[in-house]
Amino acid sequence: VDGSRIVGAGGDPGDSTSLLIWDVASGDVLVTLVGHEAMVNRARFSPDGAQIVSCSSDNTFRLWDAASGAEVRKFAGHTGMVGDVCFSPDGAKLLSNGGDDDATVRLWDATSGEELLRVAGYSGNFVFLNTHAFSPDGTRFVCRRGALTLSVWDAASGDELLTLTGHTLPHTVRCVCYTPDGGTIISGGYDFTARVWDAATGVCRQVIEHTCTVLGLACLPVGVGDDGAFFTASWDQTVRKWTVGPDGKCYLAAVLGTTRGGSARFHDTLRD
Repeated sequence: VDGSRIVGAGGDPGDSTSLLIWDVASGDVLVTLVGHEAMVNRARFSPDGAQIVSCSSDNTFRLWDAASGAEVRKFAGHTGMVGDVCFSPDGAKLLSNGGDDDATVRLWDATSGEELLRVAGYSGNFVFLNTHAFSPDGTRFVCRRGALTLSVWDAASGDELLTLTGHTLPHTVRCVCYTPDGGTIISGGYDFTARVWDAATGVCRQVIEHTCTVLGLACLPVGVGDDGAFFTASWDQTVRKWTVGPDGKCYLAAVLGTTRGGSARFHDTLRD
């Protein structure tokens, strides 16, 4: 919550099954989380910073106490690797995304461990993709439904509310997020584009072009910097900042830098 800690996978060299929590200021390891039996794919702090959720190729995701490192609960039910998991904005629910052998997106009660809802996900190649997100009020979530489509679901009833179609072949949607005001959904893909969608109607308002795959998205929180600004990270080795003009269109505000020999990635979801 205050940016003082970071969580990431890896303990000893070659260990991809444990998680470490570091102090940002000192670089010291504060806690080690041990329990997963295969590679950890994603980890996130809860909105209040008290817990961590992680998912793994061992077909589970787990809830941890962020202070002690104790495992609070193991969530089993997916029949394949769990590629991503996130908290609802109030921290009461968890949304998990199963891989090829499972192809479901599931909503869980974070306290009881009960599975509340299950919807069809994407059954194609799945490689640690950040392809689901809650709306800021927690009443909806968006996830990849097909290679090139996203669906918006009602988090209470499981009704499919919208289908977002526009990304193009030969590859798939790579990432998605809501803007903090909940009015816009942004998606990025292997088609070298980020697409800006009206969250109420599903209409694509704008296509933003990179010269390679868009790997990551991040929005500035409300009250921080330019209102409505967001960032795209791409395999074209750039991170770009976009601002929203009075006409509602997105304009390139800055190219913040380049990465050498690898991909640009956002790790905002791993920060406390």
